[in-house]
Amino acid sequence: SYTPLATNSVALNLRSPTFTMKTIAALLAVAATTVAATTPSWTKVGASAPGTKLDFTVALPQRNLDVLDKLFWDVSTPGSAAYGKFVPMEQLNKLTAPTSAHVAKVQRTLADAGMDCEVA
Repeated sequence: SYTPLATNSVALNLRSPTFTMKTIAALLAVAATTVAATTPSWTKVGASAPGTKLDFTVALPQRNLDVLDKLFWDVSTPGSAAYGKFVPMEQLNKLTAPTSAHVAKVQRTLADAGMDCEVA
C-alpha cells in the first residue's frame, strides 16, 4: 500500500475557463518532483532467500493520447457537437490501453527470464 509522504492539499477550481490540461500536467509534474525529492534513498540489506516471491508492476505506455485529448476538448467545449456527451470509462480504457502485441511481448520477455506474469 502507498502512504503519502506529505499531506499538503490544493483546492482546484475545475470549472474555471483558465484551468487547462496544461495546468493539470504542470501540477502533476510538480507533485512528481516533490515526491521524488522527499523519497528516502534505498538501502541494500542483502539478497533475498531463494524462492522468495516478489510482486511488482510493469506499466506500459498509453496509446492514442492525442485522440483522448481531442475527446476531452470535444466533450468540454460548449458548441461542440460532442459537448456533454461523456465517453464511458471502459471505452477510454480500450482507447488508451497498450496493444495486445505489446503486452504479449512483455509477457514473453518476463517468462523468458523465468518469471510468472499476470495481466491485470
